Amino acid sequence: MTPEKEMLNRAAKEIAEEIDWGVMAGLLIEGGWERVTVDFGPRMSESTAHEIKEWVRTQCNGLVKSRNKTWLFENPKDATMFILRWS
Repeated sequence: MTPEKEMLNRAAKEIAEEIDWGVMAGLLIEGGWERVTVDFGPRMSESTAHEIKEWVRTQCNGLVKSRNKTWLFENPKDATMFILRWS
């Protein structure tokens, strides 16, 4: 595969994933999930990402989905606690 085709395939995959996320997020929000948008900016490091992931795993009671700056929480209380801790 040529480098150009490889780059196009990667871009197409990223676009498809973004579209899929948008559709899924919309459906979850319509179903009552809470959306939280947080821009961690320069404080987002690999260790911070791991800390957030661990916090979500241990502190949230409902399901959680995330992509980039958008977090979706099945449980509204989890969303509130996330905002208080990470915003």
